[in-house]
Amino acid sequence: MAEVAARETDQIRTVKGPKITAAYAADGTPTRALEGFARSQGVAVAAVLKDDSNVYVRKEEAGGAAPEVLADVLGKVVTGLRATKNMRWNDPQLSFSRPIRWLLALWGTDVVPVAVSTLAAGRTTRVLRDARVRS
Repeated sequence: MAEVAARETDQIRTVKGPKITAAYAADGTPTRALEGFARSQGVAVAAVLKDDSNVYVRKEEAGGAAPEVLADVLGKVVTGLRATKNMRWNDPQLSFSRPIRWLLALWGTDVVPVAVSTLAAGRTTRVLRDARVRS
């Protein structure tokens, strides 16, 4: 695919915290709930924002590189493939309609680091034993 970007776009994620009534005491001081929320998000209590009913923080998340993002997505795709009859091999957690013997995943010339069960992606594939070249 020629249209895959090298990186994901950066995102701003809003993380909702406790209700304002639980976040601040009657005198307006931060409660342990607010302090714990801020600590869990890695921000100072002063950086926590308020809306009508809750406190929240906005976190900037840098987009991941294409190979790492693709590795996660492709791993989920492979493990999510199902047929009406599935078999299991070496790994009881992995079932598939036919044996999976290798994975091929490339992004340009780089191997996408996909790992499913005991299989890791590489840059080679194989053909069937009885495949014949016909002219």
